[in-house]
Amino acid sequence: MTSGLRNCFKSPLLEEYLKHQPHAGLWHDKFLSNQESKDDTKSRQLESGDNNKSPRMTLVKEVADIVVPDAYTSFYDRWKEALGAVDAKCFEATVTGRVISTGGRTTTTGRLIVGLGMESVLETGIALHHTYGVPYLPGSALKGLTTSYMQRIREKLKPAGEQADAAAYEQINQAYKVIFGDTDDAGYITFFDALYIPGTGYNGQPLHPDIITVHHQEYYQHGSKAAPADWDSPIPVPFLSATGSYLVALAAPDIKAASDTKEGSEREQWLSSAGSLLRAALKHMGIGAKTSSGYGRMDLDEIKPPVDPLARRIQGSIKEVNAIGNHAVSGQIQNHFHIWRQVKDHPKSNDLALAIVQKVRSAGKEGTEGQKPYYKELLAFLGSNFA
Repeated sequence: MTSGLRNCFKSPLLEEYLKHQPHAGLWHDKFLSNQESKDDTKSRQLESGDNNKSPRMTLVKEVADIVVPDAYTSFYDRWKEALGAVDAKCFEATVTGRVISTGGRTTTTGRLIVGLGMESVLETGIALHHTYGVPYLPGSALKGLTTSYMQRIREKLKPAGEQADAAAYEQINQAYKVIFGDTDDAGYITFFDALYIPGTGYNGQPLHPDIITVHHQEYYQHGSKAAPADWDSPIPVPFLSATGSYLVALAAPDIKAASDTKEGSEREQWLSSAGSLLRAALKHMGIGAKTSSGYGRMDLDEIKPPVDPLARRIQGSIKEVNAIGNHAVSGQIQNHFHIWRQVKDHPKSNDLALAIVQKVRSAGKEGTEGQKPYYKELLAFLGSNFA
């Protein structure tokens, strides 16, 4: 069956369209020049005899050459800001492989393939972002991989009559329930989709053409009695693989616990534990398909947020404002106003001003505090729309 969409584009028009950042997912699904039957012997001979002229190989190469759209970079930046707003713990996951340097940029030749069995016009699929057509790691895949890795640990710790083993097994069971949940409660940790980091990958591209070569097709078919033989013709099957680095993010509710220490809150400790499990799973098990062939192995490094002492001071002051009892507002709230005066030029100072005003209102003290100069200054800073 010939693709009607491709026929609508004559060669010059097709080349011009490729310059305007087309959607890789749509190209992959809609622009196969010639879809042959799986039983078409001539088609198979063409692919095994001359890969470069195979319609499937041509399609895979075309999709791999499509550049990441500029709109995706803007979306990625907004996504990072949104993760910061929910105080997510972020990591950079990089596909491992042979590292090379080209044009001053360090890249890796490692590959991963998530969604190989997805429905596709080819025999193989790949998980691409619905809107932007770039590869990504679904949060469900990351969570499933971490779950599988933790289950392996549980199997190794199954009690064998020794009290120490039983205690360790119970401890890992409790951790499993907190992170992933059970039939009664949801898991404590949220695994977000991991988005491709723009500019990473082989030569700055996230997709790469790849090939699976089936040497004994009839032997591998279900119910076949044919034995593999040296004279069987190898059949290359082209597919898309992904490379590069991905922004992994984990989040959890912000809770107070008696176990909170100066080393970190219980929330931070659970996020770090989940990150450590995911790091080990990506390194030792890999994500996606063909992990036994070396695909899907990744290094996971935590992304440390930039140190901003003023932002930290503002955040600490906001927490203290929220913790003030209603009866103590009049006596303590102006201390935080003075802090606000010191950080007034910081982009986050608006949050502190808003917290102070809202605290005064929720405590029912606006009648007395509203006439004071500090309160009027805060209202003027926030603008008339707030009143």
